[in-house]
Amino acid sequence: MAFVLLLPACLRLGGRTGGDAGPGPEPSEGEVRTDGGVVGAGCAVDPETRVELCTTVNVCPRLAVDHDVFPFCGLRPRGDFFDLACWCNGFVCPMGAPTTCTEARRLLETQFEAQVCAQVSEGRCTQPQRDGVDGGRRCDEDCLRACGGGSACGEVCGCVGR
Repeated sequence: MAFVLLLPACLRLGGRTGGDAGPGPEPSEGEVRTDGGVVGAGCAVDPETRVELCTTVNVCPRLAVDHDVFPFCGLRPRGDFFDLACWCNGFVCPMGAPTTCTEARRLLETQFEAQVCAQVSEGRCTQPQRDGVDGGRRCDEDCLRACGGGSACGEVCGCVGR
């Protein structure tokens, strides 16, 4: 697994581009496999906030973020699910929380990075805490809403003790 360190205001992901991340069975169109949790590949991790954005995830092996189109966006493993987000000058802005591989592909085909980052001015993005403040994590409200309220949601989304 390749890791690229992020600068706090600038993230550039590399790795494979396009819609086919290589061989291997992909779940059926309506299914996201979560046996063992979601694991990303081709990930970049900000060293100060621990925000992780990946090119691919194991549950949708034929889905990959095209970093020529989305240089600062990726898939975020969130325990038993994943979402799509962009790094926008120190903010993390949501692209969506798909429940299927097909839905994730559709989100990537119908959005643009500038459109996603415009959410900063709308107050729809989160500004992750730096290490040393609340253990380097802040409650990600978007993650908590998308998670569905399971017992692990608080921990996965940085909202422990809520």
